[in-house]
Amino acid sequence: MPIGVYTGLAITGSCVRDVVTDPDAQVAAVLALHERFHAPLMLTAMDLSAEAEIFGCEVRMADDEIPAVIGRRATTAAEIETLPVPVARRWTHSCASGDGAPKLGSASHGLPVIGGLIGPFSLAARIFRRE
Repeated sequence: MPIGVYTGLAITGSCVRDVVTDPDAQVAAVLALHERFHAPLMLTAMDLSAEAEIFGCEVRMADDEIPAVIGRRATTAAEIETLPVPVARRWTHSCASGDGAPKLGSASHGLPVIGGLIGPFSLAARIFRRE
């Protein structure tokens, strides 16, 4: 099963920025990989910066590289304790906002669709940096 949706960009001609901001580009890349490899399921794109963005981290976007957190939201333990729990809302990134997953589900012809997301330790590493 292809895990990296970004490898489908070579087939569709889209760029990384397209896949993380346009759910249709994400779906096209996943479907292109499925057509090539015939996996028994499909996996949405995952962007390690999307969840950090909702906590207030600044994210750098480029056409040809995955989005990256360029600052930290918290630099001390006290700042971590005061971080508000974000309210669910739409992010800039389509793969995190959930727009890509339902569209992929509709286009998957009944195949299971797995949504990719960041784990708690990876998220903490993007939000926090000790000075």
